[in-house]
Amino acid sequence: MDGPTKKLRPEVDYLKHKYFEGYKTVVYADDSQKNLEFFQQAGQIVRKQYSDFHWRLYHILNNRTRLKKKKRYFSVGNLLDLLRNEKIFRKKNN
Repeated sequence: MDGPTKKLRPEVDYLKHKYFEGYKTVVYADDSQKNLEFFQQAGQIVRKQYSDFHWRLYHILNNRTRLKKKKRYFSVGNLLDLLRNEKIFRKKNN
């Protein structure tokens, strides 16, 4: 890694470690849009090496809005909305 991807090194290493522990999907939530983009860049690097690696991103708005599907992530009003959505994903995959 060099240039801008060098900044992503700790995150990429962490995601690879989780992948080798058996996690094929990682859920990441943050109230900062910039951090979501940063995580997605790290995830894309890992996915290039391991095509079965996936992630779901949640932008926490800390307000009363409910779950909304965006192009690359979900926006949620609070963590309870995130948990409800994750229950739906688990039911679909089991």
